[in-house]
Amino acid sequence: MEYGLKMKKLINQFSERMFAPTDVASVVLFRVGFGLLMFWEVTRYFYFGWVEELFAKPQFHFQYEYFRWVVPIPGDGMYILFTALGIWP
Repeated sequence: MEYGLKMKKLINQFSERMFAPTDVASVVLFRVGFGLLMFWEVTRYFYFGWVEELFAKPQFHFQYEYFRWVVPIPGDGMYILFTALGIWP
């Protein structure tokens, strides 16, 4: 019986901490940092020509057993996708 009371107390403490108001600065910092990192990486992929070399040009792509219906995006679509990743992370 005592174990059940301890578990209930832990659950209550956890739920109180989950719903307690917090400062949003850490989330803002994470989003800005992630956005800058994504922009940097996408810029590198365009600069070195990796979008064409690694994603648009290859004729063979490995497929998972039950996901053979998933096909790669055609060449120009890859450039649009990478541009969108760089602009809107």
